[in-house]
Amino acid sequence: MYARDSILKSWRGGARIDKYNATWPFASLNLSEKILTLKVLFRGKFMFDRTQIDSLVTYYGTLPIVGKATSGIGFAHNVADYPERIIFWYFGNIDELARKLQTKGFGKKVVQGKLPFFFH
Repeated sequence: MYARDSILKSWRGGARIDKYNATWPFASLNLSEKILTLKVLFRGKFMFDRTQIDSLVTYYGTLPIVGKATSGIGFAHNVADYPERIIFWYFGNIDELARKLQTKGFGKKVVQGKLPFFFH
């Protein structure tokens, strides 16, 4: 699908793909010069070029039971074959991650999203 491109930065975390949730460390987000790739255990690879991500959606919350703060970044995308809800969960600074992705041209804007139902 895409030519091989060297990874500039990689982050480890979890992911939400529709109703499927993969906890840390079963997802990785890899940024290269032209492609953003989310790899999720048992769900595969989701690859985006700059034109396929319309906006980045940030999420903030607390994990149930353990009470640990978490945050995530969703991808409002235009890839018809991908699930609508694709979120990367990350324990680091999600605003910094969003800025890094935007500086590389992924996402025209950043909006704050409402947490998925499993956090309520």
